[in-house]
Amino acid sequence: IRGCEMVSDHITVRADPADETIGVTASGDVDDAHFEWGPDYVHIESWPSGPVESMFSIDYMEDIVQAFHSEAPIRIEFGDEFPIRFTQPFAEGAGDCTMMCAPRISSY
Repeated sequence: IRGCEMVSDHITVRADPADETIGVTASGDVDDAHFEWGPDYVHIESWPSGPVESMFSIDYMEDIVQAFHSEAPIRIEFGDEFPIRFTQPFAEGAGDCTMMCAPRISSY
């Protein structure tokens, strides 16, 4: 998120089952930023049937990301033009924190 906020006020999050990657892209007037994670960095429980992507406000996403701790895994669920949901366990698995963000811009 920090790398993308220098470029734009929104990000596009996508997942592609063909190459088993999850990516975040920000496109601005002057520059672009792209970050991608593959199977070495993410554990995918289930892939969508095809590529999916949604666009979100960086301001909202930054607030959500700051609430999570880096040492615990984060479950991310999203779809094509769907809200994104983040879930992370806390208190050694005694509970879960879930936050959602609705898409900012529809591509349709």
